[in-house]
Amino acid sequence: MLGTSVTGRALLDGLCYGGWRVARDLSGREVQALAEMFGDSMSAGPLLASVGLPRRNQPTWSGLSAEEFWWEVSRLLTAGAVRDGRRRLFE
Repeated sequence: MLGTSVTGRALLDGLCYGGWRVARDLSGREVQALAEMFGDSMSAGPLLASVGLPRRNQPTWSGLSAEEFWWEVSRLLTAGAVRDGRRRLFE
């Protein structure tokens, strides 16, 4: 844990530190790539479960395109649903 120092808080909040932005959300390109590679619940569900987002907490696919689904995942990761979720997703 980074603690509650100013540096740690900036990193946790995804703010700028030393001129570098610490990303917590997914970029548009990342969302597009994930939507292409994991474009349905059968492929995306196990991936998300493997990084710590249980199926019961995953967005529903009902009425969503693959990109919309991954934007919802991005929102959850930004909100802290999985500790270090973005990093863990790309490890």
